[in-house]
Amino acid sequence: MVSGFFWDSHRVILTHYLLKGEILNSDYYCNLLEKLCDALKQKCNGMISKDVRLLADNAPVHTAQASVFSAHRLGYELLQHPPYSPDIAPSDFFLFPEMKKPLHRRRFDDREDVIFEVEQ
Repeated sequence: MVSGFFWDSHRVILTHYLLKGEILNSDYYCNLLEKLCDALKQKCNGMISKDVRLLADNAPVHTAQASVFSAHRLGYELLQHPPYSPDIAPSDFFLFPEMKKPLHRRRFDDREDVIFEVEQ
């Protein structure tokens, strides 16, 4: 299962799960950026794009012209994580360890059960 998270230092703002058969391409990512804008309005006291910075790796979906244009149009500042960086990505250090704790040594029958537990 492929999932992704947009988060800040206080909370997860938007979670998405790629459905079986879906392809993560620039169109999909641009749509996610629009959903992020809506989620920011709802969860962050109306913050739309003020001081929003997106840290992304050099995956083609992040660097595609349409993705970059969409991010800039929404007012997001793009930060690039250096390729082959010895520094750990912030999500690997701050986000994922906390998310994995309730999932440790558990088995799930289907993806909906996993999603339910992750969303808790």
